[in-house]
Amino acid sequence: ASAANKLVSPAEMGELFKVMALGRGISEPLLGFVSGDRSRTL
Repeated sequence: ASAANKLVSPAEMGELFKVMALGRGISEPLLGFVSGDRSRTL
């Protein structure tokens, strides 16, 4: 529980926590990644 709190707490890493998802042949958008798709900037 303390590790999860460290990741999501704004006082700790909360503002800096990033995730990348890689996949192939996925027809549906991944929830949580739709609004933050920056693949066009690669």
